[in-house]
Amino acid sequence: MLLVRQAKLHNLQNRMGFLIQLAVPSSPEMQRALDELDEARLLAEATFRWDSMPPATRKWMRENRSSEAAHWNVVTRIRPEDLLQ
Repeated sequence: MLLVRQAKLHNLQNRMGFLIQLAVPSSPEMQRALDELDEARLLAEATFRWDSMPPATRKWMRENRSSEAAHWNVVTRIRPEDLLQ
């Protein structure tokens, strides 16, 4: 999948995997993309355009993030239930 390759080239696989997982992969192609991204998961912590996040905010988000965000090592307060509203 081209999008997965591009995400990996730019070290965005954690963010991409997190977003695909939030979308609840329903097609075989999405599941394959998620599996491929999971195999290439990075140890580095990622944010969504807030790399200069204050330490206290980062700590709070780390402690209150979803299990999906923790799995993908993404510091965010976005939760799967937020997308259902």
